[in-house]
Amino acid sequence: MDFHPRSRAALGSILVLLLCGAGTAFAQTPTPAQLDYPDDPDFMVLEYTVTHDELAENDPIPLLRIYGDGTVRVHIPVYMKGAGDFSLKLPADELRSLLTAVDAAGVLGFDAERVAESKAEAVEARFQRDGTYLDISDTSWTHIRVRLETYQPAASGAPAGSFDRQIRWPDVAWHAEHYPSLVEVRNLANVEQRLRGLLRHPALQAIDSPES
Repeated sequence: MDFHPRSRAALGSILVLLLCGAGTAFAQTPTPAQLDYPDDPDFMVLEYTVTHDELAENDPIPLLRIYGDGTVRVHIPVYMKGAGDFSLKLPADELRSLLTAVDAAGVLGFDAERVAESKAEAVEARFQRDGTYLDISDTSWTHIRVRLETYQPAASGAPAGSFDRQIRWPDVAWHAEHYPSLVEVRNLANVEQRLRGLLRHPALQAIDSPES
């Protein structure tokens, strides 16, 4: 089939547009986050625990600690079912997948002050809408600490550097349920659920004595 000059020009324009679109899509592919940590049984990369305001003295040992070589230490305090100390070893790919998921959920950039401001706006909006306030007694605080030898967020122009961040937020699951507009808290709740799954991991083995 032969093309008239006008048809050839139109076809050429379409090809240019397609190539430009493909180039734009390629250029916009986000750069993966850089998450580096040593394969070291003494380098803790993640710590998770929960403290309760109603307890006069919370157990000082965190519920969960994960180290650079994949070692997982679980401590279930005496006031919880199944109390004891346990450990398991995560394969390297599972540990990296976990940390990547924590980062992808925005937890490494969680800004409690900014989220508190968003919550205040949501509280006021609810009151203006139906005249009600929501509250919860006996607050429980989620604490997550992440340490990395080198960290650079995805698609970030910021220089890579060492990272040590502690996140603290009250009643995470409750806030995620009652304030669904707080995306950061919903994501934090999903991460917490995944971490809590490690507390009952089927591969956990009891160890004789607790670690301080």
